[in-house]
Amino acid sequence: AKDFRRLSTTIGTLLSFCVLSSTIIAIIGALGTNVWMDLLRMPSEARGPAVSYLLICCLGAPFMAASGTLCAILRGVGDSKRPMFILLASALSNVVMDVWFVAGLGWGAAGAAWATIIAQAVGAFYALYCVYRRREQLGFDFRLASFRIHGPTLKVILKLGTPLVIMSASITASMMVVTSFVNTFGVSASAITGIGAKLNSLVSVVTSSMQTAVGSMVAQNFAAGRIDRVKKVNAVSNLVCILFFVVVGTVSYFFPVQIIGIFTQATDTGVLALATPYMRASFWLYLAFCLMATSLGHINGVGFTTLNLVIAVLDGVIGRIGLSSPDHEPILTDWRAEAARPFYEATPSNHGDIVMRRHITLSFREVVGVEDEVLDVHSDQVGQASS
Repeated sequence: AKDFRRLSTTIGTLLSFCVLSSTIIAIIGALGTNVWMDLLRMPSEARGPAVSYLLICCLGAPFMAASGTLCAILRGVGDSKRPMFILLASALSNVVMDVWFVAGLGWGAAGAAWATIIAQAVGAFYALYCVYRRREQLGFDFRLASFRIHGPTLKVILKLGTPLVIMSASITASMMVVTSFVNTFGVSASAITGIGAKLNSLVSVVTSSMQTAVGSMVAQNFAAGRIDRVKKVNAVSNLVCILFFVVVGTVSYFFPVQIIGIFTQATDTGVLALATPYMRASFWLYLAFCLMATSLGHINGVGFTTLNLVIAVLDGVIGRIGLSSPDHEPILTDWRAEAARPFYEATPSNHGDIVMRRHITLSFREVVGVEDEVLDVHSDQVGQASS
């Protein structure tokens, strides 16, 4: 409605709040470094480099917030190309600097962290430049007073953004829990998980950009009643995502050692040994990224953000974490997993650590029978389980 005063207030409030809140989060992250390392069960030999990585990355949090906010402003005025270019350029430059700083200069984990924040800073400043060039169109004069946080506007922003914040936070928290599991398997497992996270972020740049673009275009056409255009947007997005998956899927499945080898040294045989199973598992993750991008964007575009929140909780809390004890020890394991093998192979004469095996009989969703098969009659745990 060309209400430039309200638009200027929204832009100033959004930028100031996002940068301020990210700065507070960065400070909390830096001050609680040892706490995060304990929660993540970081191996002792990797703790020093991990602390350095976290502290340096905390410096980049405001740049990440600024870049994301500025890109959102650009999308709001119909420019979806530059935000995608900014995200893609940041991700690619991050990978290039990773290889240069880590493999070339030998800076280790600190080099990877510096590569991350430099890429974020460059993306943030370029996004700022793009928004500044559109200042007349946006009605935002970039004066200090324009960055004042307006309470009523902030309330509206929080109401709209809170479901997405919870969605992202649940996924991030679940990944921290998964990482804490992985770190118990040693440095090699921890290292390849870190490399995988870099690759995942690179792949998600394309899928997230498609998701955001679909959301913006669906919202505009849905509001205008152009359902035919909505269908075309979804079709084009699905085609782009499928073609993208053909490329990344082929590379990840057939060239896993070569891909992981870019980020590590040839002497890291433990990491390279995990390359093939890890990247072939990532093949299915990349497929999921590509298949879900258009649907999630469409859901956001029609304003049904609550559904995406439910999906994120199912994905993060239930799908990744599953059922575990307060100490993050799994208490329910899929019967097909390797960890379940001792349960099925145990015998009374060779039961290993398996004391008792419980068989549950179901009729549809109803439990109709429970039978305990004792394998170690001398164990005290048998009596505890029975009681």
